Amino acid sequence: MVPTQERVRPCGCLPACSGAAARKDLREYLLTSTLHGLRYIGEGRLTWFERVFWLLAFAFSLICASFFILNIYDKWRSAPMIVSINPRSLLLADLPFPAVTICNVNQAKKSVAHRYKETGSVFVIRYV
Repeated sequence: MVPTQERVRPCGCLPACSGAAARKDLREYLLTSTLHGLRYIGEGRLTWFERVFWLLAFAFSLICASFFILNIYDKWRSAPMIVSINPRSLLLADLPFPAVTICNVNQAKKSVAHRYKETGSVFVIRYV
């Protein structure tokens, strides 16, 4: 039996690459993709307006992601972070310790703490 050869079209593509087959494959890809929003572009039950909205939203998110990626890449190229390891052994006490700032987020008032220490209560009862 002689193997059959598929006819190559003048454009260089195979018969399976017709417009209808390409649209079918694209729709299948859109419906099974895990990228958020692509499923809604290929969904046949949505209106034309909704599908265009999701296409624009997806394109906008790609543009934003590209902007942030290029911004971070440019920042890295201008000032790359270089990490080096010191081969000398040091005692723990000799290691330079980075500065640590402790912020007091306690909302307690000093006057209320003194009042509690003196009276045992945070409330002041005044007799008139």
